Amino acid sequence: ENVFMGKQTSLDKFIDIMNAGHYVLRKIYGMSDQDAAYIRKAFCLLSMGKEEECAKTIGSMTTAERYAVAQYLRAIAYEHTKSFYLALTCYEKTVKLDITVFDAHKKCAIILSSDGKWNESMVHFNELEKLNPEFLPTYNLRGVAYYNLKDYRKAIADFTTYIQKDTTNKEVFYNRGACYQDLGNLMTAVQDMVRAKDYRTLNFVALHKEVDRLLLKGDTASLKSY
Repeated sequence: ENVFMGKQTSLDKFIDIMNAGHYVLRKIYGMSDQDAAYIRKAFCLLSMGKEEECAKTIGSMTTAERYAVAQYLRAIAYEHTKSFYLALTCYEKTVKLDITVFDAHKKCAIILSSDGKWNESMVHFNELEKLNPEFLPTYNLRGVAYYNLKDYRKAIADFTTYIQKDTTNKEVFYNRGACYQDLGNLMTAVQDMVRAKDYRTLNFVALHKEVDRLLLKGDTASLKSY
């Protein structure tokens, strides 16, 4: 279930190439003419959909291990041909050479978390937050990672940060509700799952017991508040 299968659309690939183009333009200056020629050729091949030739071009570049831009282009080429773990290796090399490459961190985080490597993905989610704290998907995806690490309070904090900026994503309400349920806070869990209109993991037996407990205490105020 956690094996990364990749679900890139044509638009996703186009965005990858656009991001790569911007990065190439920023980084190609100052390179030797020979190295710059390899990078230009690799980017053109990637833009033409010739991913294998792009990767081979970078592979034939003797200085490729020195340049984040070379690793980044090769990572995208591998990803677009569904060689996800080769792509991951190159994305990781990219951020080791240049920690500011936002998209490379994002790709690492997604591939690692999709493979169930939650702790490893956390490094990249944290860098995403540093680089762009306004990028909301970080908080949902990192929240899921925290949930799978059973760090429910940190997961709730991330889901809440997301919800404070966007209340339209029902998945995030469901995710936060699941955390509250696992912490034993069933009544709050129900509130989030009602907003999500998704009750697939709601423990109705435990919920009924909690309602009965509050009724026996005469705590109708708490019940009304929910």
